[in-house]
Amino acid sequence: MKKRKSMFVRCVALMLVLALIIALSPDAGEQVQAKTTKATVSMKSKSVTKYTLSLANVEKDKVYYNGNSDIPYFELSSRLEEVKGLQKDGNPTKFSISSKVKGSKVTWTKTSVYGSNRVIFDYKKNTITFDDINAFFRREGLSLVGAEGGIQAVSDLFQSDEKSNYSRHGSRIVINLNKYGIKLLKDKKSFYIPVQTYADLFFSNSGIIQVFNGESLFISNNTQLGDMKEKYNSAKKRKFSKEFVDFNYGELCLLYDCQYGLKESHDIKSFDEFFNDTGLVNLIKNQDSLGTDLALNTMINLYFDDLHCAFGLPSWNTDSEEYEKSVTTLPQGAYRTRTMGIMNELTSYRQKQVPNGIPAYQEVEDTAYITFDEFGFDPAADHKVLPTDADLPTLGTDTIRLVQYAVNKITRAGSPIKNVVVDLSLNGGGVVFTGAYLLAAFLGTSSMASKDMITGAQSMTNYKVDTNLDGVFDEKDTLANRGLNLFCFTSGFSYSCGNMVPAVFKDSGKVTLVGRTTGGGSCAVSYGSTASGSIVQTSSPKRFSFSKNGGFYDVDRGAEPDVFIKDMSKLYDRKYMNTVLAKID
Repeated sequence: MKKRKSMFVRCVALMLVLALIIALSPDAGEQVQAKTTKATVSMKSKSVTKYTLSLANVEKDKVYYNGNSDIPYFELSSRLEEVKGLQKDGNPTKFSISSKVKGSKVTWTKTSVYGSNRVIFDYKKNTITFDDINAFFRREGLSLVGAEGGIQAVSDLFQSDEKSNYSRHGSRIVINLNKYGIKLLKDKKSFYIPVQTYADLFFSNSGIIQVFNGESLFISNNTQLGDMKEKYNSAKKRKFSKEFVDFNYGELCLLYDCQYGLKESHDIKSFDEFFNDTGLVNLIKNQDSLGTDLALNTMINLYFDDLHCAFGLPSWNTDSEEYEKSVTTLPQGAYRTRTMGIMNELTSYRQKQVPNGIPAYQEVEDTAYITFDEFGFDPAADHKVLPTDADLPTLGTDTIRLVQYAVNKITRAGSPIKNVVVDLSLNGGGVVFTGAYLLAAFLGTSSMASKDMITGAQSMTNYKVDTNLDGVFDEKDTLANRGLNLFCFTSGFSYSCGNMVPAVFKDSGKVTLVGRTTGGGSCAVSYGSTASGSIVQTSSPKRFSFSKNGGFYDVDRGAEPDVFIKDMSKLYDRKYMNTVLAKID
């Protein structure tokens, strides 16, 4: 009876969505194109407040409006220092970004140890061209595709093998804004770029969110805006113009065309086509921002149906009560529902087996178990001091310190350990470079292969790591070649880094996978916003892969176990699993 009721509720929910689409529908199938008539440019400035990461970091900024239009613009040259600031974040190298104006073109040139790379704003053709978008946003010490961003914080613990690293540069990207109904504007004094276009191309590619509520700019590194959320939602609500609604739709198409890394596997040629094929265009092109919020929820949770994609916050302009009432009726994708069911099931099994919480490191007879549910990193921790037994209760949230503790414990004088298990059965992913640290600790060298699904750029980066903190990268830092039996527990919830690490383990032939096929999740996460104020998280074009025979193979389908476990409730009975491991050749 409960199953029938659940099915009935889902059917009703889907009908409600379809009814809402029809009710809010303008003409379906309408294509996004900029008007060919030449716009009159009469820019008026407006002073706004800008909050960066927190309400404590506040400064003044300016946006511009063309006549009576409600589409906000930035003066282009005023963004140059900000772009430099985005590049400096976590970047130890010296670089410069210069600007040159010639006729109707503005060219930004970044010069660094990797050479010169240009962004060309062509105000006559209404295009933005990146000669090499991967190289423009590249930071020193990272691969070209850069999926392991943030590694600079602990760079002393990694040694990159320059002899086996390589990069293949991708295609030139020409963004024709006419296709999206977006206009670059210029007058006799200045060049202007829409606030949202700038956010889509420069903030999203830097792993940061910029969103505007008509009164203030908010810059954040998370989709919930931290302590800025209440201020963000406090703006006076208004009805968007038809011009703004069309612009919002075009920007949304631009964002996902440039930032979604799974278009090929979802058979999406363009997001304008996708939104029309699904009927979501009718929700997005409604003048009430609730329509865009519901469309994004439906796209992410039903059509995308992967755990990297998530809806962050509804627009500041959406009525919160109406949103909460409407969003609960929306259907969920089958994979997302199934995967979260696996997580709940395994969590229940583990709770019954270890009611007081599972230790991050545990020795059971001759087997060491390393267990953590997130590839985490604590920037405030001291990663140059070996953790002690007293630190163990906190190590599950910092993978690097946990690996340091575990390797040195396992390799201590007189150690009884013959088997080592890293349990990723409830690991949903996290910080990529901590996954590289774990891989090198187990295999001797971690191989990080990445591909940009938009440009075609590829990178292979190999690392050795220092786990005993003696400043030397040698065999003492790894569990490889010590005669140990190495295992990894996996499940259908092992996702993102919790999927990438087992995939590399399996390809190496040195670590035995035990459990079930991992859950996939091959892309690094990126963030974005809409002109109407919604905030989203998505699977970026930077896709984790492993390299074999010189080819790049993504890990989105998951890694199959070498040893299948039928009764997954036994996975957390460590003494029982010791008997299972003992029978594996």
